[in-house]
Amino acid sequence: MTCTSTSMHRLTRCIARRYDAALAPVGMKMTQFATLSALASAGPMRPSDLAQSLGIATSTMSRNLRPLMVEGWVSLEGGSDWRSQLASLTPEGERKQREGRRHQRSAQQGLVDALGAEQVARLNTLIRECLAALECRSKPCHETP
Repeated sequence: MTCTSTSMHRLTRCIARRYDAALAPVGMKMTQFATLSALASAGPMRPSDLAQSLGIATSTMSRNLRPLMVEGWVSLEGGSDWRSQLASLTPEGERKQREGRRHQRSAQQGLVDALGAEQVARLNTLIRECLAALECRSKPCHETP
């Protein structure tokens, strides 16, 4: 029997490489674009809430935010510690997110071209159903409650 985890990792790496290649001309990776997009749509939020919205561990979010802050795309303001600070897009981060959106859409269209619109729609439905069934919607599966 094929290991589902290994197969999923292969698929996600393959798809991630396509998106990363599409975003390379604007100097970011898909994980960075996803973070900028989450902040663009939700507004300022605590890094832990941002991590939860993206389904990643808080420690991963900490590592992901550092280069965005170095680039001047995200700022942390407010409280005295990580738990009370708010991450928000800077004007440069807003511009970078808009610039990246065109490239992300191009990568999405490339995926549709390669797999077909119906297959991509089925894949997205299956992913949502699996996440719901495995209760991975609001927090990373590997974190304890």
